[in-house]
Amino acid sequence: MDNKGSKRNFNFVEDEKLVNVAVSRAERLFVLNSSVKEFSKRNGSIASLIRHIKYNSDYSLEHKSPVNSIFDLLTKDFQEELSRRKNNYTVNHSNFDSENLMMDMILTILSEEKYKSITCTTEYTIKKLARDFSVLTTDEQKYVKNGARLDFVFYFKIGKEPVAAIEVDGHKFHSRPEQVVRDERKDSILTKLGIKLARFSTNGSEEEKKVRVFLDGLIADKD
Repeated sequence: MDNKGSKRNFNFVEDEKLVNVAVSRAERLFVLNSSVKEFSKRNGSIASLIRHIKYNSDYSLEHKSPVNSIFDLLTKDFQEELSRRKNNYTVNHSNFDSENLMMDMILTILSEEKYKSITCTTEYTIKKLARDFSVLTTDEQKYVKNGARLDFVFYFKIGKEPVAAIEVDGHKFHSRPEQVVRDERKDSILTKLGIKLARFSTNGSEEEKKVRVFLDGLIADKD
């Protein structure tokens, strides 16, 4: 449980009977996944358990997980930081904060010497990629002709041929059955057109690391 839970949720998690069952049922290993800072501040059952583990166990190991997703800024706890980011965007191209955050990160990465040969554009219609519609199914051709777009398209400055794309997927919207079908159709189209695609869900993590790996792959393929 993180530090965004309601009072009711905290009370449920800290129920002494539930904590006792969780601990007593463990046979070989007990793992506590929680916000140490928040529960220690509340000084309830979980705080007592944390102190007990630290004091009595010779094998306890505390692993601190950092905030490692740009999309954490979309939560209400980070609105001040999000506002600061908005005021410093190089490009504010979308009505969606998730896409603007991604664009800001992409531009920062592309400004590095290592990636100077690559550039990026936004809201790119797929029909600009398709030179041979015959490789697509009838449904795919219709989808393309209706103006389907890609959030971000990458190409090398020399040649200017699109080689890859990134999509930012709002995890709630893109979990809808009808949207899953559309996403799968788009994936199929790009595969047939030879365009690499990376999807980033707003409930994911390590976006910067993954974008760098994605771009490194493009450079390696070109070389």
